[in-house]
Amino acid sequence: MSHQTVVRYCAPTLAGMKVGSLFSIKYQTKEELYADVAEKNKLLNEKGLYFTVLKICPNFALVYVYRLKQLVQVLAKKEIQSFLCSCGYKNFDLESVLKTITTHFEKTEFPHEIGVLLGYPLEDIKAFIADTENKACYVGCWKAYSNEDYARMIFEKYKKCTAVYEKKLQQGFDITRLTVAC
Repeated sequence: MSHQTVVRYCAPTLAGMKVGSLFSIKYQTKEELYADVAEKNKLLNEKGLYFTVLKICPNFALVYVYRLKQLVQVLAKKEIQSFLCSCGYKNFDLESVLKTITTHFEKTEFPHEIGVLLGYPLEDIKAFIADTENKACYVGCWKAYSNEDYARMIFEKYKKCTAVYEKKLQQGFDITRLTVAC
């Protein structure tokens, strides 16, 4: 995966504004995919950024990029644990959650609780799951149901961050320099 791809899909996570990002990437072999993920981890773990593969399909994989400390804080929240419990999670330590979401990706195309790992508001995740009539008040990075002004502000911040990061990358900034230590 190129640094351009990581910046395009993960800039707010690189900047420390967002707990996690998810993107798909084409790969030639599983060995190359996992070597690429290991290389990114070696490069960016010291900044608090981690890469993991959540789903492998014949021609592409879903890669999850996350802020370790932020994700651990999210998973420690009782309301998040209660929600994840309702989705079949038994343990809420990081390793268990990543293992369970990976299993859920094997069973279904897109488990909606992934929104927790991406930093979406819990009320919007629940509303999305319950929505049978497409009643979102605003759509951007996620479908917002409860606070349109907040969603617009966040979506705009993420869009601006991505534009700035893409420009900096084009100007020759290295991805390690673009990644904020958290």
